[in-house]
Amino acid sequence: MAAKNDSNAVLLAWSEMVPATEGQDPLGLNLRVSARLSAQLLHCITSITPRARYFAFFPWCIADFERREKMERVDADFCDAVRLREKALSLGCILHHDGETCEGGGVVGTKGAKKWFQSHSQESPKLSRLSFTKDLALNAYFSSMAHLGFFVVEGEVPEEIETEEEPKVEVDKLELKELGKRVAAVYEKAIGALPVVKKLSKDPDGCKPSELKKWGEIGGLCELSDGAAPDRELLRDVFFNHVGSPGESHLFRHDSLTLLLELIRQLEPHGLELTMFLFNDATYLGAVRQDDESPVIQINWPKPLQDSAERWRMFHFHYYCAVALESLFVGVVGQARSSGLKGFKLETLVENLKGKSVATFLEKKYGQKFKRAFLDSTPRQIFALAGVASLDQEQDKSAELIKIIDLTHPLCETNLDADFDGDIDRNTPEGMVCSLLMLIVAATRFTCYEKTDYAKWLARAAEDPYKDVTVPIVLRELRQQFGNYLDATWREIALFVTRRFVVRQHEVLAYDKNWDGSRAFFHTEQDHIRWRQLNYDEIGVNNSRFSRALQILQDLGLVIHDEADKRLFKLTGDGKAQLKRELAGMEHK
Repeated sequence: MAAKNDSNAVLLAWSEMVPATEGQDPLGLNLRVSARLSAQLLHCITSITPRARYFAFFPWCIADFERREKMERVDADFCDAVRLREKALSLGCILHHDGETCEGGGVVGTKGAKKWFQSHSQESPKLSRLSFTKDLALNAYFSSMAHLGFFVVEGEVPEEIETEEEPKVEVDKLELKELGKRVAAVYEKAIGALPVVKKLSKDPDGCKPSELKKWGEIGGLCELSDGAAPDRELLRDVFFNHVGSPGESHLFRHDSLTLLLELIRQLEPHGLELTMFLFNDATYLGAVRQDDESPVIQINWPKPLQDSAERWRMFHFHYYCAVALESLFVGVVGQARSSGLKGFKLETLVENLKGKSVATFLEKKYGQKFKRAFLDSTPRQIFALAGVASLDQEQDKSAELIKIIDLTHPLCETNLDADFDGDIDRNTPEGMVCSLLMLIVAATRFTCYEKTDYAKWLARAAEDPYKDVTVPIVLRELRQQFGNYLDATWREIALFVTRRFVVRQHEVLAYDKNWDGSRAFFHTEQDHIRWRQLNYDEIGVNNSRFSRALQILQDLGLVIHDEADKRLFKLTGDGKAQLKRELAGMEHK
């Protein structure tokens, strides 16, 4: 893709990128559907853009290049100028923190800067010759800043990257829009008067460690949280969508960040650590707890945040669908590996689910013995044993299921997910049963919501039904295959789900990525599944933007770690004021 500004002075050449994490997304559940959802809910806060101050630093790099090098030398190289400033900031942060990175990490070039510090901390670095990273750090942040409206870009703005590998971008020059100029100007107020900034463009190898250290002290990443940082207030406005960035997804980000502030406020009195899994429970079930022995705490969302909470509920419907299917994928790969050259048939794998270990697992779950084999039973019978007596997959509301299979119930998706972190191996019969239960419980719970606009929003994230899988797709095909899937046997469901959403799904995507299917973990030949010498033992399902959003809130001085227990978050005075202000503003809309 190429993009240029109105004066033809900007040329961006985007080369095709092969994400390093594709091997960790064998069913396309993360870099497709999940990425589309999170790209709206936490727009411009990606897995590789975790620090707020870079959003001011990079526009400043462009403005400073125009002000210094470009004004004096027509042939000045833009990329070299940005790279020089990136190295100065990285080294400044390391020097300021005595050889360590900033609190919260995220300093691009840390490894190289720390290595230099270990043997040259008292010497003036030869910045013109040092190399800390292969590619510009600007590349990682470019898409997010372009979406925010910092740059003049003609044509389609590139998609946000949802992988830890930096995109390969060639930038000849960038022109700042008005917002980009404003952000650059406030960062200039922070560091513009430093001797090192004035010296950098003319004598980069003459920058002293003490001068670079001062840059890290005033203009480093974690220093943004200081109330004296002149760029902090504007960056708050940027992330909370008070600067007129184009597109509705900025509204979603505003609501998600406000929702996080509200959740931290509600959790603080209870001393609960805000992990990704607790966030899942808060938005998916509306309740949280520390562990199995702790009391349940209800999360009551203020009316202005109920829309965001419902969208995150949909995100987590997809999350549990992804966990279930990728866990089944682990089982298929494991069976292929152990079967050797002869391969195996799916029927063989499914029949393993009638073993003693499965009965033991289910009896432990229910606290009672089963009268029939799992494979010969049906979801309706399993739900009945769980206490859900009345169940209809077509009904508009299933209050009984939601009420009974709550946070405390062993069949609740969050508890089935936790089983994988306990004694259950995904690559075992009981692990596969756990996966099947999670999928069917989530799908059946979804029937309570599927006629809502939020469910339709989730369904729209599956752009191609042959490549994208999420809960509405699973439900539709279960109904097409069985009519009322609640009365199909688990044997029938296990065969269908594994064949359609694991084996066939993986092979379709593997050949879509590469014509010869060389990225496939297995292939099917005459109804036998054969291993291709690739292992997949740990699933790659996560919400990588969640931790980045928390870091952004810390950078903005709205959230801090509790002094007595560093695991816990609490709102700062500014955070409380920001939350109150955002909720009031949402009430008036």
